[in-house]
Amino acid sequence: MRPRVRSRRDAARRDGVTRGRGNPMADDVQGLTEGTTATYTTTVTQDAINTFANVTGDTNPLHSNAEYAARTR
Repeated sequence: MRPRVRSRRDAARRDGVTRGRGNPMADDVQGLTEGTTATYTTTVTQDAINTFANVTGDTNPLHSNAEYAARTR
C-alpha cells in the first residue's frame, strides 16, 4: 500500500483553517459588545520611519532627519 500524500488542504484542515471562512479573527469580533475598547501600542523606530518614507516616496528630511527638523523650528 502506498503512503498517503498529504495535500496543503489536508494540512490546513489539520491546523483549523477552513475554506471560505474569511478572516479567522471574525469569530472573536462576534463576541464584542457596544462600548468594548482595545488598545494597540507600538514603538516607532527610525528604521520604520525610513521604510515608510521610502515606500510612500515622502523623503522630506523634515520627517526623517531629526537634526534637520530641529533646525527648522
